[in-house]
Amino acid sequence: MCFAQRFAAREDAAAAFGWNLLGAVLGGLAEFLSMVIGLRHLVGVAALLYLAAAWLVVRRRATVVGFEAPRPSLG
Repeated sequence: MCFAQRFAAREDAAAAFGWNLLGAVLGGLAEFLSMVIGLRHLVGVAALLYLAAAWLVVRRRATVVGFEAPRPSLG
């Protein structure tokens, strides 16, 4: 139901469906990875993926709004 509502609100339905399909494939790979490395180690992999996703969201919001974080000056 959530996907259907978000899907209907998108202008580019093909891109939205593609991202959904990519997410399903990556989820299947993560499931297979859990069999290879074990569930205990998969928690660390999931944590890294969530941190990377959060970093990308923050970075995207900063550039969309037009705000860029101040960079330290070297001199």
